[in-house]
Amino acid sequence: MTIVANALDNIVLQGRFDSYPKRRGMTRVKELDAAGINVACGHDSIMDPWYPLGRGSMLDALSMLVHVGQMTGRSELFRAYEMITVNPARAAEIDSWNLKEGSPANFVVFDCTDEAEAIRLRPAARWVVRNGRVVAETEPAASVIHVDGESQAVSFVKPIQA
Repeated sequence: MTIVANALDNIVLQGRFDSYPKRRGMTRVKELDAAGINVACGHDSIMDPWYPLGRGSMLDALSMLVHVGQMTGRSELFRAYEMITVNPARAAEIDSWNLKEGSPANFVVFDCTDEAEAIRLRPAARWVVRNGRVVAETEPAASVIHVDGESQAVSFVKPIQA
């Protein structure tokens, strides 16, 4: 059994016509996961009447899920990341998510040190690879701060520890 939590749509749509107290609009992700249910995170609305703010970013959907589901502990963030990677593949009975020789090379690369940082920063995909070919790429944004007449490049990426 799989439960797909569509956090962006659900939090906006469910309970929107309630008086107070308003319902939360999200299923109990942590509890279902703890009970052994395969929980996946979905996002199917891109600029439509139900959710006009969607942009197809699973990191946006996952960010909402971890906020509303109160899954902001470090181990919970890593577990939540599986809800947009491993768990949907399991639900679709696809085992190609497992990196091994001969599997389709379908993946996304982010400028982050780990999964928790990807959820925190929600960066644009640096590279999107489909069947071994780059199908999209984004140059990373460059942030500069100006203090006392000095300019300095800054990154919000956590430095990798040796």
